[in-house]
Parts: sequence; C-alpha cells; structure tokens
Amino acid sequence: MQALKESAVHERFADVLAAASENVMDETEDPYDFDARLDADNVSGAASAVRNLFRRL
Repeated sequence: MQALKESAVHERFADVLAAASENVMDETEDPYDFDARLDADNVSGAASAVRNLFRRL
C-alpha cells in the first residue's frame, strides 16, 4: 500500500476522473443543464473520494 501511495497512482486516477468531469461540462451546450451538471458532479465527487481514501490509508 505504501508503494502505491508513494507512486501517487491514486492522484493520476483522480486526475483522469476530474478531466472527465470537465469534459462533460465542456461538451454540454447549456452550462445550467441539471442532468449534465449532475453527471459532472458525480464524476468529480468520485475523484475526491479516491484522493480522500488514499489519504486515510
């Protein structure tokens, strides 16, 4: 586990999720579209969860 933390694999994975969240918002025509914002928020929340999980381990 320590090797994973030191290699920051979780940060790279979280970065991919954060980029996906940004991509969802970039592709939506209406930035106030609730469904698109919800999808983007869920993916962004997953990125935060990954980072928080590895901080606790």
